[in-house]
Amino acid sequence: MPALDLTDECYQQNEKPCGSWKELMEVWDEISSPGGEVARKWIFRGQKNACFHLKTALERTICDVNPDLAPEQAMQDAAKTELSLLRAFQREAHLYLETERLPLKDDYMEWLALMRHYKVPTRLLDWTHSFHVAAYFAVQDCDTKHHGAVWALDHVLIDNKIHEVFDENNINWLDNDPHAQTPEGFILRFLSDDLKRFIEPKTIVHRISPYRANERIRAQMGLFLASGNAKESFESNLRKEFEPGILKSHLWKIVIQGSKKIEFLKKLNGLNVSAATLYPGLDGFGESMREKLISDRSIRPDVKVAPFVKGSVESEVQRIFKYSKVDMDVGDVAHKITRQEPFIEFDAAWILEEAEKACTILVDRKIITKTEYGTYHVVPGKRNLLMPGRGVPVLP
Repeated sequence: MPALDLTDECYQQNEKPCGSWKELMEVWDEISSPGGEVARKWIFRGQKNACFHLKTALERTICDVNPDLAPEQAMQDAAKTELSLLRAFQREAHLYLETERLPLKDDYMEWLALMRHYKVPTRLLDWTHSFHVAAYFAVQDCDTKHHGAVWALDHVLIDNKIHEVFDENNINWLDNDPHAQTPEGFILRFLSDDLKRFIEPKTIVHRISPYRANERIRAQMGLFLASGNAKESFESNLRKEFEPGILKSHLWKIVIQGSKKIEFLKKLNGLNVSAATLYPGLDGFGESMREKLISDRSIRPDVKVAPFVKGSVESEVQRIFKYSKVDMDVGDVAHKITRQEPFIEFDAAWILEEAEKACTILVDRKIITKTEYGTYHVVPGKRNLLMPGRGVPVLP
């Protein structure tokens, strides 16, 4: 498989090739298990081609329209270009959107997030809290000639580094506004060089998100990473943050074999990860029609589901929560069930539905609780109420 042209020692990453769904789930288990911190530690990005660099749309577009310049030369005015795009978008967005949907004039974070929603180039790079959503974007195109990739990054490493880079006079701004949701917080991180306020921009990567999440960000459990210094590439901002070798244990690239993309899309669709759920609206529904032409949602459509299996799914959901130390969404839970030998012959969509019902029951009983990200975790002191037994269905 082609390797990334990222030979700098400090940008090395753990690369994990996956040629089967089982291998992908094993890698997922491997990175999600240490310390039980997956819900707050790892963020993910799916890319359809494993050879693609981590590039923002702003960087990619500027370099494309300046093919005769070296990337570092082309990017010298990137911050000013972004600011010009922002001002132009602000002047005319009201012609296309209702006024109540527009951010306040100086709410830079929400404006840039809105611009990305409508495909305007910015320094924002889309990431997600969900491994399965990232996997979907890695296989969505069904291009079997090119491997896909899921990037996994330890965002705690980035968050902690920010306190080392900024001086004490600005730490309060960072602590009070960790996601750059105020004008002051955004200017401090990104626009100071152009607006001549506060300090010069730092060559560092920030984890940010708008205060008001749009439907797509919410559905995709999305967030953004952004380069502090727009004159340099995203990779350069990330690379210069850390000493050589530091990133190797905090940045993973899971490479999905191109020939397996359709199979993986089928698995993800069966777990309700599809265009229809990730792109709310008619556009997403239309794209989901294409996906249905490619793969049926059932693993084995000819197998009938025995009525007594329902109790087995409920029992399995309880067992998973009893012994798991990480937060999980219903897709994670269903994945763990469908990977068990007794369950692999059953309709994955049906198992997802039953798992969701079981989670709702456990929430109502106040044994587990649902977070703002759509994941579940066990209420402290209630783990002993969960059943330890495993449900074993019998195929009809």
